[in-house]
Amino acid sequence: MPAIIERQTINQARGFIDALRPTGNPLERWLFRGVANADRYVLLPSAHRDEAAWQAFKPGFDPRHASEAARKEAERELARRFYLTLDKAGFPLPGMAPLTKAALHGVSSSWPPGAVTDLLALAQHYDVPTRLLDWTDRGLVGAYFAALKPHGEEDSHLAVWALSRTFTRKYGLVSNGVQTTIHLVSAPRASNPNLHAQGGQFTYCMDLETLRPLDDVIEEIYRRVREHTADVDSLLPAMRCLRMPRSEAKHLLYLLHEEGVSGLSMFPDLSGVAKHIREATWCERPTEELDA
Repeated sequence: MPAIIERQTINQARGFIDALRPTGNPLERWLFRGVANADRYVLLPSAHRDEAAWQAFKPGFDPRHASEAARKEAERELARRFYLTLDKAGFPLPGMAPLTKAALHGVSSSWPPGAVTDLLALAQHYDVPTRLLDWTDRGLVGAYFAALKPHGEEDSHLAVWALSRTFTRKYGLVSNGVQTTIHLVSAPRASNPNLHAQGGQFTYCMDLETLRPLDDVIEEIYRRVREHTADVDSLLPAMRCLRMPRSEAKHLLYLLHEEGVSGLSMFPDLSGVAKHIREATWCERPTEELDA
């Protein structure tokens, strides 16, 4: 039987990029997330990952030691502040305003209700903690974000995680009477240039009393569904984790720039120009290509 989560280590940047290209396996069914340090990072959203993300918004709040009810209320309050400040500053309000206002003021018992997904997607791109976990529908974009911060930690690994959209859509909500907790959502890109440029999509989990990484949730979903049907095996692996030594990060960044994947294409404003120039000073052509 295939693994629920398929894990692979590739030692060179060229091979890493080739493994992420949309050939061979039907990668159009995958979403990707790049992480700079696979040995430390866990698949938790910023609102749940650590205390530091909250300190500029709610000093003293530590989501790791709060109840799910307290986390929801803190997230709702922060989203409400973000929404009201957008309005005060005269920026366009994402989503359907009447529904968003009702949801932000506690009319909806669940969090986050669908009406505020667009708002949370915008907040997520400006470093406001939310329970949305960013993904991209492009493997090389995931590699780009994994390759950033190319200095230091040479003995660690970067990684690109891949999540099966097919598995998540079929089993992420309800299957054979088994209630599960993972949601796959998209937000309109017209009002969010970064989201459009990066091919962004999101996942979030609802009503989790304990904070669990997404890969743990996926494994639990598989085990619970497998009790009812063996058909789930045909959709494995549900996730993939492709790792590469961080010592290859500068080579990876060079190859991505050659592919047109850089700060210039990922951030369609003046900040992208500066990011592109800075990244160009980090890039190193792979040694095997210099010797060719």
